[in-house]
Amino acid sequence: MNSDEDGVGSRIPTERPVGIGTTAHRREQELRILAKEGMPVVFETRWKCKIGPLCIWPQSGRWWNEITMTGGRINSQSMRMLIEKFG
Repeated sequence: MNSDEDGVGSRIPTERPVGIGTTAHRREQELRILAKEGMPVVFETRWKCKIGPLCIWPQSGRWWNEITMTGGRINSQSMRMLIEKFG
């Protein structure tokens, strides 16, 4: 059996189980829920959203506060916790 037959080294993406999304998708969904709740979330581009001085890149898991000039990784924090802590 070669590597193409067993899927090793194949560029074809494997299917995820239904209901399981990526971390980036979860972050985007959380931001959309916060926007519906009235938080001033602005989706500037497909890759970037902004809440006041706080810029968030959900796809890469990064954030930046334009006032304090600090940034970092989102890791497993919820978007609500991140905004309350750094926003």
